[in-house]
Amino acid sequence: MSRKKREYCTYNKANYLRFLKDNKISEIELSFEKYKKNLDICNWMYIEYALSTGQKVQLPYGFGTLAINKKMLKRFKTHNGKKYVNLRPDWKETRANGKMVYHTNEHTDGYNFRWIWFSEDAKIHLNDLYVFKPGRYASRAITKYINKPNSSYKEMYMEWAKIK
Repeated sequence: MSRKKREYCTYNKANYLRFLKDNKISEIELSFEKYKKNLDICNWMYIEYALSTGQKVQLPYGFGTLAINKKMLKRFKTHNGKKYVNLRPDWKETRANGKMVYHTNEHTDGYNFRWIWFSEDAKIHLNDLYVFKPGRYASRAITKYINKPNSSYKEMYMEWAKIK
């Protein structure tokens, strides 16, 4: 069985060495730890702006825009004439009660929040072939903002319509 190819990772040593070579910087001037720290700070600035304003964030080099999408989940869906529950299971409550319990997101009035990448704004070749997958810390940050006491972030985030 062959090993699955890893996704592109900016934090690996090969990309660090390529960055040093392309920018004619020595390893003494910029250590690998400083390189990773700078990437973290830059990424966090984009995330923090989107979280605190609820607006789209324009990514550099024509990579499009990011935003937090607010979407009302449908409780039921129909497939081949059968009606199914479209909510995610709450496994902790299901085990405790002995019957299936679903997350209804009552604390957010039924809305679900996640990161969205607007690839149609990107000026890169074959942008429809790329996939945006946010890091765990970025996804968890949405929850922290929404669950703050007396938070108005639930109302501030918008329902963005993606062009298909």
